[in-house]
Amino acid sequence: MKAMEDLEQDACRCYWDNAEQNSKHRFVRMVPADGCLIVELLRELKHNFQCAPFVKRWMLPTLRWDLIMLENQLPLFVLQKLFELTKGSEESSTCLEQLALCFFNPLLQSQRDARAVNAQGIQNTLHFLDLFRKSILQSL
Repeated sequence: MKAMEDLEQDACRCYWDNAEQNSKHRFVRMVPADGCLIVELLRELKHNFQCAPFVKRWMLPTLRWDLIMLENQLPLFVLQKLFELTKGSEESSTCLEQLALCFFNPLLQSQRDARAVNAQGIQNTLHFLDLFRKSILQSL
C-alpha cells in the first residue's frame, strides 16, 4: 500500500477523468488488487500457457481483449512496481513486458513464437494497449 501511495499522484495523472482523483483512498486500494491479479495471471501463464489454476482455458481470449481495452488500462509503471515488489529470486531475469507480450501474442494471429517477441526494443510504454500496439509496429 505504501508503494501505491508513493505512485498515486503520478498514476492519477494518467487518467483524464478526475473521478479517480476525488477518491484517492479508493484508488490506492483498487490499484494493488487489480494490479496483483494481472501480474499473477501473467506469471502463472508463463509456466503453463494452457491454463493457470484460477483461470479456465476458455477465459483466455476474453481476458486478453479485456486487458487491452483502453478503459481498463493501469499505468505500466504501477504494474512494474507491483511486479518488482512481488518478484521471487527465480525471476531475476524475467521482464513484465515480456510476460505481457507472451500473453497477448495469440491476438496477433501470427505464427511467430511468443518467446521471440522482443520486449527490449519497445521503449517508454504507457500501458498494455501501448505495449501491444508497439509490438505490432515492431513486427512490421
